[in-house]
Amino acid sequence: MVDGILDLLLMIILLGVCLVVGVTSIMGVLEENRLFYEEYLEDKATPRFVGVQPVVDTDITFSRQEIILMTQVQGSSLTFPTALTTAGGMRIEITDTYAENKFNYGLTLFAALSSDPVGSRYVVEYHFGDVNTTADDSRRIRRIP
Repeated sequence: MVDGILDLLLMIILLGVCLVVGVTSIMGVLEENRLFYEEYLEDKATPRFVGVQPVVDTDITFSRQEIILMTQVQGSSLTFPTALTTAGGMRIEITDTYAENKFNYGLTLFAALSSDPVGSRYVVEYHFGDVNTTADDSRRIRRIP
C-alpha cells in the first residue's frame, strides 16, 4: 500500500517538474513572438495588405474582340450548352478544340457581328430554347443598345 502511494507521489512530482520546465521554456518563445509582432506593427516600411484591388472591368459586358476570343479559348470542355447563338439567329456549335475549327468559329462569329456598330458591347446569357428539350439551349450573344 505504501509503495503504491510513494509511486503515485513520485509520479505527481515528476509530472509537476516536467510541466514547470516545459512552460518556462515556451514562455521565452511566446515573449519573442509578441515583441516581433509589436515591432511589425510599428514598422512603417513594412508593406500592408489593403485588400483586393479590382483590375478588370466588372460590368459583365464584352467587346466584339472579347466575344470572338471566347470561341478561341473555350473548346469541347465548355460546359453545357456548347452552342453560341447570335441575335440574328446564327448558331455556332462548338464541338472540338482543334485549332483550325476554333479559327473558323471565330471567323463565323466575326461575320455575324460585323454589321453591329464599332464599339458595341455584348452580354452572354443562357438562352432556353424549347422548354420540352435541352437540345436547343445555347449561350446567346446579345448586343447592349
